[in-house]
Amino acid sequence: MKPEEISESEYLQMKAELDSLKQMVSENIKLNEQAIRRLMQNKADELTRFALRLSLLALAAMFLIPFAFYHFYHISVAFIIATELMMTVCILATAAIHAPVYRLDFANGSLVEAANKVNRFKRLYTRWPYLGIPMVILWIVWLLYEIYSGTSYNREQVLILGASILCGAIIGGAIGIYNNRRMVRKADEILDENRHLKP
Repeated sequence: MKPEEISESEYLQMKAELDSLKQMVSENIKLNEQAIRRLMQNKADELTRFALRLSLLALAAMFLIPFAFYHFYHISVAFIIATELMMTVCILATAAIHAPVYRLDFANGSLVEAANKVNRFKRLYTRWPYLGIPMVILWIVWLLYEIYSGTSYNREQVLILGASILCGAIIGGAIGIYNNRRMVRKADEILDENRHLKP
């Protein structure tokens, strides 16, 4: 066998091996991208489940608050209506913030569109406490005024009730801030995964 023939066959074999390697790398990259897209989808689904649980909890509270406030504490109708409106606004705002992320197709959709919508989601969640905290403080002050001005309980009972409300507000506020930060962190995780896929 001539040397040039051996050289040509070796070349063809090397070319075939290189083509096979390229195909394997391409398939691995594709599988890796699919896995990352699934991971982003799972994290986005977590955001949606959180919003759904929060909205269901708020709806349950909306049904219980009028009965409890009016019948047990004789709170004014104006305060009850204001509370129901505030909770309705919060539910609608939560739905509006989550809806664009919920509609994203991470499996096949545009990564740029996903990044833009998740960035907007994160920005709105970051700003939410600046509106939510003052709103809740005003609500608590009004609630305490309603209880203190309209109650016929003795001073000790009123003080205990007021302290309970403030304690509940502090605990609720801490839980709310924790959940808010958790949503922002989850959005950051999605954005980090998104960046890994961008060329």
